Formats: sequence, structure tokens, C-alpha cells
Amino acid sequence: MKKAYLDNMIACGIVRNNLQPAEKKAVSKLWDACAAGTLEIATSRLSWDEQNRTKDPAWRAKFEAARPNIRVIENDTRIVGGSQANFHDGGVTVSANLSGILHQPLYNDLRALGLEPADAQHLHYAAHHRDFDFFVTLDGDFLSRRAKLEARCGGVRIVKPTKLVRLL
Repeated sequence: MKKAYLDNMIACGIVRNNLQPAEKKAVSKLWDACAAGTLEIATSRLSWDEQNRTKDPAWRAKFEAARPNIRVIENDTRIVGGSQANFHDGGVTVSANLSGILHQPLYNDLRALGLEPADAQHLHYAAHHRDFDFFVTLDGDFLSRRAKLEARCGGVRIVKPTKLVRLL
């Protein structure tokens, strides 16, 4: 079974129903492939974080309602430190510092190739987890740098939905 990571642009486009007609049709075919067991689709909680920044509460609610339709990857954070506070009454508070950057050198390389922080983080999830075959996006920042990004991402192919349908 092939696996594809959906960029937030696709996840939001599905909910907003504002994908170009050919891409919208292709996304529908991707869901058919999921139902047939030939494709697995996922995204990360970073998509949720980006959607939560939507100022319009109605859209935010629609994004939240659609979340069960797309699996989120596991292990998208790591502990990078923490702190402990001891109180005079014997109480203790412990907190962990979490990072969404799982592989700092890969993330740094993607940033050096021109991706913005959130874009680099999305692609680094797909590459770091090593089980994704495709990174599905319509974002020109990825598509215009496809060759260099793919060369750094260990076999993850950056594709539009229409291209992925042709490859399946």
C-alpha cells in the first residue's frame, strides 16, 4: 500500500471545497483509492495548529469537524527538555518542553532550500517517518523546488493530487 502525506493546503481545500476542478476530482479519486485499500493518507497535528489560527470561527469549526476524515501521524513531537518545581508543601510540578522538529538536520536543510518554517516542518514529517511515498500539495513553494527537496527527502515524491492519481 502506498502512503501519502497531505499538505495542509490540500486538507483545507477539501473542507473549503475550493480546489481547482481537476485537483478536486483527483482528490476524490484518492479517497476512492483509500477505500479500496491501495492508498493511505495522513497529515500531522501541525495542520490542526494552522487551521486553529483561522480567524473565522465558522471555518475553524468546519476544519475541526473534518479532522476524523484524515489520519494524523503519530510521534510528531519529541521532548527536548523540561523543568521541575518543588513546593514547600511537598508538591511537585513537572513540565516537558516539546518540539515538533523530529530531525533537526533535515529541517535545517529544508529551510536552507527556501521553505518557510511550517512548510519545512510538514515535509520533514513525511521524510522523517520514512513510510510516506508521496507529499501531496498544490503549494508552489514545494513544486518550484521539487527536484532539490526530493533529493533531500529520501524517496518522498512531491506531487499534485492529479499526478498522484496517474501514479497509482
